[in-house]
Amino acid sequence: MRRTIPRDRFLKALLAVIDAQEEDLDIDEEFGRALLAYGSETEDNVQCVQRVKVGTVPTTSGVGFALRTSNLSVARILNVAEGSPVPDDVLEYYPNITQEDWDAVLRLCTLVFSLCET
Repeated sequence: MRRTIPRDRFLKALLAVIDAQEEDLDIDEEFGRALLAYGSETEDNVQCVQRVKVGTVPTTSGVGFALRTSNLSVARILNVAEGSPVPDDVLEYYPNITQEDWDAVLRLCTLVFSLCET
């Protein structure tokens, strides 16, 4: 039997979100465990699991990623962020990144997260 590696587990958890038809606590919990197995239990990853859930997204009446406290859709937040200036920290780390590059990154993230909303 092949042992599931963290990358495979994380991918499987993402696909479970995409395929979910209704809110399922098990999907949320497994996604959190898979994220931490894949990304490790760093403070930022633990905070992500604590703040982002897999559950009902009111704007779509489906399942997707949302903030636990406000139930705001992650895809919608990213969509609103599109066109925002490149953050100073990103510019410092990647001095050659253009606004157009940054816009493309945010567009891709928006599309990936919107794919996860049913």
